[in-house]
Amino acid sequence: MFAPGLNGGVQVHTIPEYESLYETYSSEIDFILLSVHQVDNLCFWNQEYQSGKSQDEYNRGYYEELLRVVHAYKDYSVLAHLDLIVRYDMADTPRGGACAQHIHSAK
Repeated sequence: MFAPGLNGGVQVHTIPEYESLYETYSSEIDFILLSVHQVDNLCFWNQEYQSGKSQDEYNRGYYEELLRVVHAYKDYSVLAHLDLIVRYDMADTPRGGACAQHIHSAK
């Protein structure tokens, strides 16, 4: 049986919330995946973050945010899905995935 968990993506400005959660529940948590699901409060899945940026700009922005979070937040076990941005990459390149195309067309 699996124990319930806490889910969420961390951004630099949400770290205090996650530190508070960790402080409250640390005795009940045995493993924490750290991930970034947004940059500047803009989502990837709906292309909100990528809109108006080149592929290089939004990829750099994602990895820069990931690095800032890793430097600022320490209460995690493993850094999860380092290439999450690729899942939602609509660019017409080998890095642009079929998953992003499917998600975008399903709107």
